[in-house]
Amino acid sequence: MKLFLVEVWKSSKRTFVLFSSIVLLTWYCTIVQFEITPFFLWAHYSEKQSPQESYERIYVKVNGELLNLPSLARSTREMIQIPTEEFCTLKETNFENITSQMIRRKWKGRFSDEFVEGFISQVTSTKNDEKKFLPWLSRYIERTCSIKVKTIEVGTAELSISNENQAWSVKRDHHKPIASLEL
Repeated sequence: MKLFLVEVWKSSKRTFVLFSSIVLLTWYCTIVQFEITPFFLWAHYSEKQSPQESYERIYVKVNGELLNLPSLARSTREMIQIPTEEFCTLKETNFENITSQMIRRKWKGRFSDEFVEGFISQVTSTKNDEKKFLPWLSRYIERTCSIKVKTIEVGTAELSISNENQAWSVKRDHHKPIASLEL
């Protein structure tokens, strides 16, 4: 049985060089602890999880009524829920996220501050993007849910989960509006 790299070398020297370069670059970045892929983040799933009394979840109100996210198709629900969760988190942290913090920490001293901040504004959502989200979400909901959106509000709510007499119940409390828009 011949080695894979020997076969690649025989068939295409350019492909061998490209393939070898990628392998060596990945190996080098792992050694110097420069994170280039989530597969090498050993602490990614190492936090212990414990049961909670309540959970914070997002909500979307369209024309004053809560949008029933569980009733939507999974793809539609996720296209509403995931960006809305990210938007609410960004609003609460003044658009400072873990990606921009990591880039600043890893690239400090390696590149100019102007380059780093310009790169961050290209690859992450910034305060300038805030005004674009609710109009986009309104258009998406109108297109996919067949609802004419006059007002929209997003925020967080506390979900309390209880099990009384073998019956699970979920209670939604403490609505905390994050952003709203009247069209």
